[in-house]
Amino acid sequence: MTRRTLGDFILLAISIGSASVVAAQQNYPTIPYKDAGGYVDTIVWVEGTVLKTENTPEGVYLVFSANEKFVRVMVPRANVDAFGGGIQHKYTGKKIKAVGKVAKYGYKLIVGVNEPKRIKIIDAGT
Repeated sequence: MTRRTLGDFILLAISIGSASVVAAQQNYPTIPYKDAGGYVDTIVWVEGTVLKTENTPEGVYLVFSANEKFVRVMVPRANVDAFGGGIQHKYTGKKIKAVGKVAKYGYKLIVGVNEPKRIKIIDAGT
């Protein structure tokens, strides 16, 4: 599949889960990022320390681990401006919680986040 297809899939996954997530963000379980594989198609708060970010044509990924089998949080390109710029500096090295539906694309796990209130910094690090 092409990158465009991956981007289309991610935007669809985000739009499907967005309405219900916004309605009751606090009522979803919080899970470690390493456990997200057991929650595919489920809305959860994913928690972990952002190791790095990756800027792609689809958007910006917040990466918790170099191991690609673990979930990544993705901010779609169309929503990056809503975060006030500097996503890379805002979240890298910080422990965060992000709420959304865990989607699986091939072997990759993604939680799409289209607005800043769906990501909370819980430890700013040192």
